[in-house]
Amino acid sequence: MSPPFGKMGFSVSLRLPGSLLPVEPFSRVPPTYDRVVFCTGGAGTIGSAQVRALVHLRANACIVGRNVEKTQQMAVEIGTARPESRGLGIGGVDVRNLQSLEKDV
Repeated sequence: MSPPFGKMGFSVSLRLPGSLLPVEPFSRVPPTYDRVVFCTGGAGTIGSAQVRALVHLRANACIVGRNVEKTQQMAVEIGTARPESRGLGIGGVDVRNLQSLEKDV
């Protein structure tokens, strides 16, 4: 049986009082150790939460964004999130502009 959200998707079911739903938190999340996630906007509110979650699952992160300070600060946070984590922040990149992306990354 294939996962409901495709190859890379995952499913989370919660057991509520009186419910017969199975509990399978993150049972279909692919392994992230020894992988690098490339996250545009990874220093923002939503992107940083996603990066933190993936680093918690043993990934390393390359964070790209427009704000140099926020991007580098987030990379430092990622580098201290767990003992072997590594974060790289590349700021001053506007991913909406292909030339900026090619030049800086």
